[in-house]
Amino acid sequence: MILRSLVRFKKVKNTKTQKYENLNFLDFIEKPFSPKTDEYPYPKEAITMTYDGLHLLDAGYAIIAQKIVVEFEKILNLQKE
Repeated sequence: MILRSLVRFKKVKNTKTQKYENLNFLDFIEKPFSPKTDEYPYPKEAITMTYDGLHLLDAGYAIIAQKIVVEFEKILNLQKE
């Protein structure tokens, strides 16, 4: 699943221990983040296809481009028939 590979992990502060944990996708979905009190949750080593699970890097754009090409090819093949 592409969503699982958008970032390697997210740094989330454990509210009980006040220590940071590296959580995988889905494990961090409901975990709160406060920019006023928490460290930036996506350090360099967490980055894969996006900086932060939203803003794409070249690898992320490449996947989208491949999917668009496939759809354009389907359209072009339909027009040839």
